[in-house]
Amino acid sequence: MKKELHYGLLVTALLCVVAGTAPGLAQSSFGSSHTGDASNSALASTDWLLVEISGARVLQGVHTTLAFDGRGGISGSGGCNNYRASLHHDGNAISVGTIASTRKMCDGDTMKQESSYFAALQSTQHIGLDGSYLVVSTASSSRPLRFTKIEAPTAAPTVAATPSPSHAPTASPLPTATPYYQFMSPQPMHSLPPR
Repeated sequence: MKKELHYGLLVTALLCVVAGTAPGLAQSSFGSSHTGDASNSALASTDWLLVEISGARVLQGVHTTLAFDGRGGISGSGGCNNYRASLHHDGNAISVGTIASTRKMCDGDTMKQESSYFAALQSTQHIGLDGSYLVVSTASSSRPLRFTKIEAPTAAPTVAATPSPSHAPTASPLPTATPYYQFMSPQPMHSLPPR
């Protein structure tokens, strides 16, 4: 019971830090003791786009993503192949299970970046927020993986068409179909010579 209460308070505190509502705790640069921890529930159903790997910008046009499903799993695109893995919490430690991915081949630079990304992701130690960035610290590099959030597209407002009373819809004849032969060559058709 005491452990469950402690865990509940920790999750609540983490959510306050992530939301920026905890008094005196500001999110700051990676490596600071005040970088916000990101709990699985705070990241549930969020998608992120990789912008830096080990301090270097990612290849332009290569979209490497990370999605949290809220049930202890992650998935996304490594830039060439789709992947999925489990996410494990053990106290303050976070680890990623074995990464399963498709086996497509892409150009050499994309494959090299994807291989580096999968290796770094496999060695995850901490996931946190740094301002608007998701940072994933890893055992394989002193510099984190850095992601920006992919915002869900907003649906365009729908406008219901209401006919005006003076222009009530009337039945109109269907337009006549264009005969098939008009799509054929404009040259006249010739018959085959008799045998």
